[in-house]
Amino acid sequence: YEDLREHRRTERSNVTLTVQPSPQHRGRATGRWGGRLSQSWYGTGDRFSVLSTWLGLDLVWEGRAFVRTLYRTHHRSGQTPLPSLDEVDLPHELQITLNSLLDRRWFVGLMGRYDLSQGDFKEIEYTLAHRLHLLQYGFTWRRRPDPRFNLHLRVLGF
Repeated sequence: YEDLREHRRTERSNVTLTVQPSPQHRGRATGRWGGRLSQSWYGTGDRFSVLSTWLGLDLVWEGRAFVRTLYRTHHRSGQTPLPSLDEVDLPHELQITLNSLLDRRWFVGLMGRYDLSQGDFKEIEYTLAHRLHLLQYGFTWRRRPDPRFNLHLRVLGF
């Protein structure tokens, strides 16, 4: 890793263990949960670990609309030699995703990450996409944290 602002370089070794059982289906609802432990060692002697857990519910209506609500929590310990790597996603967050097909070719989506510690949305994205056979093209407007537009082109599965 290299931090260009602070002109620091270091090596990293990392081990990650993820546990995520198969989702549990009950009609239109699907429950999911899991956890991840990541441990990193740096060439400077620093150690950094993150324990992340999640619990969520997906709802699907006739293949045309999808809603996901996911609670995530992160616990960290230690530090890295590069301050930018010490940043961990929101310690306690609620992720909300809404997707809907307007017709066979048009898709709209909304994704938000709500910081439960601060009581505010930290990320909000709107998507509009069009499908043409095996290609999907469209744009995403990210309103927070830094406003930007992204154009995308995706090749879809067969």
